[in-house]
Amino acid sequence: MLRLNNEKISDEEVVKACRYVNADKFIEKLPKKYSDPVNERGSTFSQGQRQLIAFARAIAFDPPILVLDEATSNIDSETESLIQDALNKLTINRTTIIVAHRLSTIKNADKML
Repeated sequence: MLRLNNEKISDEEVVKACRYVNADKFIEKLPKKYSDPVNERGSTFSQGQRQLIAFARAIAFDPPILVLDEATSNIDSETESLIQDALNKLTINRTTIIVAHRLSTIKNADKML
């Protein structure tokens, strides 16, 4: 699910990326953990869980530029704290453009427009 059929990303890198962005907290509870099947568009996951998976994917693919659109919208408060922590880690050493309505999402930005 995370590597999008890119075999250059190892199982260890997948687990490491998931732990880095806090996605491991719910993945480790799945019956088959990282081998659990995923329905189309991750329909069995919450919005916040899907967001954490997207963040883990970004870490695994390591793009130099990242664009996030409403990264914390429609998220429950418990998951929001995990996502905020993941956002702080995800933006380290990369150009990140974040579109957000919540000030908490962009409070650590270098520039706000």
